[in-house]
Amino acid sequence: MSEAAAIPHRKALFPGPPALALALLFCGAGYALPVWLFPADYPLNGPTSPEILNLNLAVAWMGLSHFVFAYAGHARAFARDGAAVPKYVLGLAAGAAALALGRRALGPPVFDAAVWTYFIPHFIKAELHFASAGRSPVRPGGRVLYWFPALAFAFFSAALFSPPWLSERSGWLILGAGAIAAAGMLGRAREPLVEPEHAPYALLAFFLLAEAMVWGTYSKYMSAQFRQGVYAFHIAAASFYHYFRSYGFAARRVEPGGRGRYWAAVVAVNAAIALAGAAALFAPPDHAAHRVFGFPWFTFWVGLHLVASDVFNGLRR
Repeated sequence: MSEAAAIPHRKALFPGPPALALALLFCGAGYALPVWLFPADYPLNGPTSPEILNLNLAVAWMGLSHFVFAYAGHARAFARDGAAVPKYVLGLAAGAAALALGRRALGPPVFDAAVWTYFIPHFIKAELHFASAGRSPVRPGGRVLYWFPALAFAFFSAALFSPPWLSERSGWLILGAGAIAAAGMLGRAREPLVEPEHAPYALLAFFLLAEAMVWGTYSKYMSAQFRQGVYAFHIAAASFYHYFRSYGFAARRVEPGGRGRYWAAVVAVNAAIALAGAAALFAPPDHAAHRVFGFPWFTFWVGLHLVASDVFNGLRR
């Protein structure tokens, strides 16, 4: 590849730092907001600290905006070939039913952890797609890039929220992390580790395993609010990064003359949903608006977005 051709390729490969910079700033701002985004009598205010509640709501409302653009992208694709629309709608309906039943059967805490674990492969698929500039990416090690970090995140979640009697016995953390690391290496995780384009996603698994041992051991010293804060930071950082990364990728595919309008639309949709979300929190607790804009139901909409993405990609293939 010539030097002139390599420059755009390198830019497509890792345009992540601006998205990461914004994600970190938004995480910090979410914690540090001097105002509450919810009424004082909001049911979650108390069991969850106001700072974490602010951050969670920001993640949720910006997530709903992200979903608007994602579904709009699917609609544009189906406008060119509508034959797959019935299958897409059927898949989405089946996914919504399965998610609703799963939430009822598992309970919100376990359901939420399962959805965020499901988010990890989606996150990595999106990153590989963005880095390949829309081409089919080469994936050394195959699917290990998806399941290995997801398994590590599930272990991290279990370790962070482990009961006190278990956090006093840290040996299980070393054994669990070692078993998952061994499974990853047997699954060919070593191949992406030596590939600069894919190493970050394999390294993510090892980072999460290390964090599981750290926070699983330290959890015996935590209050419930502190534990929520540790978990919320991970969810928020990954979510904000994913939002900004997807907007940046889409903006690069817009004609230069239309990019200003595109970013204006991004800002407008995010602002409109944030205002609607803030207004909805003042509705009575049993109002249907809470199931859209309230944080407890956000993971349901995350799960449906992940289902929609998988159904869409399956139909496209």
